[in-house]
Amino acid sequence: MNMFDVIASSELTPETSGQYKSTTFDVAFPVQTIAGLSLFKTPDAESIKKLLEHYIEDAKRIENVMELLKTSDAQFALNYLQSGPNNYVNTQLSSYESALKGLSADYWNKALALTDVLDHMPADTRLEWKSNISNWEAPLFERDTVISTVLELLLNRDKFLAEKVDLIFKGLSKSHVTNSPAGFSQRFIINGIIGSVQKKESIDDLRQIIASFMGRSTTKMRHMNTGSIIERAWQNNPGKWLELDGGAIKFKVFKKQTIHIEIHPDLAWRLNEILSVLYPQAIPEEFKSRGKGSKTIKDFDLKQHLLSNDLLYDLVQLEATRIWDRSGYEPRLTGRKNNSVTCRYHLDDKTRQLELDTFLKSCGGVRTNKFLQEWDFEYDFLAIRDDIIRLGKAPEHISHQYYPTQDMLSDEVIARLEICSTDDVLEPSAGLGAIAKKMKPSAKTVTCVEISSLHALVLAEMGFDNVINKDFIKYAETAPKFDKIAMNPPFSQGRAKLHVETAITLLKGTGSKLVAIVPPTLKNKLCADGCSIHWSNNFDKQFDKTNVTVCIVEIVKK
Repeated sequence: MNMFDVIASSELTPETSGQYKSTTFDVAFPVQTIAGLSLFKTPDAESIKKLLEHYIEDAKRIENVMELLKTSDAQFALNYLQSGPNNYVNTQLSSYESALKGLSADYWNKALALTDVLDHMPADTRLEWKSNISNWEAPLFERDTVISTVLELLLNRDKFLAEKVDLIFKGLSKSHVTNSPAGFSQRFIINGIIGSVQKKESIDDLRQIIASFMGRSTTKMRHMNTGSIIERAWQNNPGKWLELDGGAIKFKVFKKQTIHIEIHPDLAWRLNEILSVLYPQAIPEEFKSRGKGSKTIKDFDLKQHLLSNDLLYDLVQLEATRIWDRSGYEPRLTGRKNNSVTCRYHLDDKTRQLELDTFLKSCGGVRTNKFLQEWDFEYDFLAIRDDIIRLGKAPEHISHQYYPTQDMLSDEVIARLEICSTDDVLEPSAGLGAIAKKMKPSAKTVTCVEISSLHALVLAEMGFDNVINKDFIKYAETAPKFDKIAMNPPFSQGRAKLHVETAITLLKGTGSKLVAIVPPTLKNKLCADGCSIHWSNNFDKQFDKTNVTVCIVEIVKK
């Protein structure tokens, strides 16, 4: 007995059957929540009803054609219509019943695509369903069977999801005390990760579940291969904490093939609440509730800055721009253009075009021809593309106050700094390095501090000596001293004053200098004891999409 037989032969209980109307082609589907969240999609009953109606129409079409093809004239004609020289063709037709099985398999695929049941099933159960359909072992797509099967599947989504979570939980290491036998905690450990496809798949399932928590579509996330991400971390960054999916998950992989995973506490207790669907008495109450004072998912800064799945998918499709020799009869590929990317397949959707273009510009890309989907960079963008996909998030320009420094201002800052070849220089809040890259040819070393994970990746690929992915104020608590500091700090909420005064504390000694782009309102308000201060005239409208007026302050330590 296959999976379809089990579901189709089961009866709805009085408790569940009373929730739905069930007359001819009239059915309602349940609205479900789990762990306090609406994770499940409520399918459109009208769409299911239309499928049933279309199935009846298509079955009738097959029946009509079958009757026609049984005639002697049809058999005679088919013998010639389907054959060629020295080619024998068997014109024997399949049975009507066999044709209906094939038609039913197609309609079961369509019906399940209108629901989210396959997304919530554990991998083995999902594969069994797909196998039954592909092998034409599904029952006929008839009204009573369809309604009872779809309803039963929908009502079991919480169990399917709990089974998936249970497989993740059972895969946790038994030898590490960090893992609690009572349920998920904020941190947990899995051993033997590199050699186990099943354990990598369990982490992929974890990503899908957490994406559901965040209200994010999971379909195209499977283009971001979890196993490859883990293996690259094991090879290139062993023992280093890395963010995944916008920070929803943090992980580090050790050479001994253990992976340590950290999730937000608001996600941990929700996993335990889902697990309690299978084990209602086994999960302690304290594991199924949010701890006092812990932040909720709404406070957990994920959704606001996540890259869309469409954008992530389009990033996967980028490739190095091809160079063609078109002088001959046919174009000939002669090589690839350095530091340039293009879409592997032309992107027709204008909304997605704009999203991709905006994002690549935020990474320093320049579109030299508006008619071509091609972007040039000052570095190898493809070298950091996989890390961007792993991170899954963009810099938040408003909260980070990122406004790229224009050439005129950055040139003025560099001229005032008077960098020597022996100078160790610093740019706090470096963005995409508009100032730092102009300091690099003259300085001994250039350190960039940048809060955006994405921009830090770009800076590292541009080849700066030290790239620190950290908030500058935090970094300054233990930072070394510098000969020269150039900065374009965030302006809002008094941060310009705080950042400049913090940077002053990092000047090395007599003659060391700080040059900063600041709002004119800071004049006569900076605390710079033991330093001389010089102010420039004001500059208007120096940043894109703002009307901000700025000036330059030059601070020299006495």
